[in-house]
Amino acid sequence: LLTLYDNLIPVITALEPQYCHYTNGPLEGINRKIKQIQRTAYDYRNFEHLKARIYLQTYLGKDTRSSVRTA
Repeated sequence: LLTLYDNLIPVITALEPQYCHYTNGPLEGINRKIKQIQRTAYDYRNFEHLKARIYLQTYLGKDTRSSVRTA
């Protein structure tokens, strides 16, 4: 209860309609996927291989939005 009391103003602000559409769901999904890759790729000897696998499976570093148009 003390933590809630200390952070009451930010909690109330986060519940306002203009801020309620923000979520950390996509980031949590990426974190879960990275942890799963680390569990299945436990024997990787080279960190660069693990990093490449993470980039390939999470599309990090690549803009996958369909609304992006190039001139």
